[in-house]
Amino acid sequence: LRQIEERDKPKDDSRTPFEAAAYPDVGARVRLQGLKAKPELNGASGVVVAAFAPSSGRCGVRVDDGGGSFKFKPSNLVPLASSGDATTELVSALRALEEQGGAEEEQEDDPTAKDPKEYVNYLEAVGDARLRLGQFHKAGNIYYRVYYVTLAVFGSSNASAGFPVAHKMIQAWIRSGNSGGLDMALGMAQQMCMIPYGDQAPAPAYVRQDLTDAQSALGQLQGGAPV
Repeated sequence: LRQIEERDKPKDDSRTPFEAAAYPDVGARVRLQGLKAKPELNGASGVVVAAFAPSSGRCGVRVDDGGGSFKFKPSNLVPLASSGDATTELVSALRALEEQGGAEEEQEDDPTAKDPKEYVNYLEAVGDARLRLGQFHKAGNIYYRVYYVTLAVFGSSNASAGFPVAHKMIQAWIRSGNSGGLDMALGMAQQMCMIPYGDQAPAPAYVRQDLTDAQSALGQLQGGAPV
């Protein structure tokens, strides 16, 4: 598991923390679904040949049997092998969390019993596994816990340490598509944008984008313009 100190370091492929946790890596096998422009490819399988690009919002996929290479939204890709892998990751993370004195359904986290950083790492790993299983609202709720335990570990004066996991929390709630999750996503995004970053600079770009995404998603759910 990655160390908590490395969470706010930029990824080599420039993905945000949520993208790295949720989107398929190059080489992953996927099945295509929900395509409207190319409905004939629905149900076809392929391999990811280009990682998620924030500029286009798509991943590159080479379709099997000479079907060609295209760019698709992550929502149109169903991992073929990762469901079992994510379940294995979940079981492993839950076991490790229990060894640190925690549990997935904990009402109040107390990471002081053993190693606080390990507690946070394993709790976040549970959230990541839930995310890969498509359990977005549950993943968001776990990331919410991780965020506040992170503040407890590092101190509220270092609130920017929670930016990466807050980003994953907000995006997971957005992808849940339900009004309760979207309301929480908007509230947390507004809160994150008020936290100083570095030498009083604005929050990272992906955090500011979270606010725009939450406003847009909530507006669409309500059938109107972004809130």
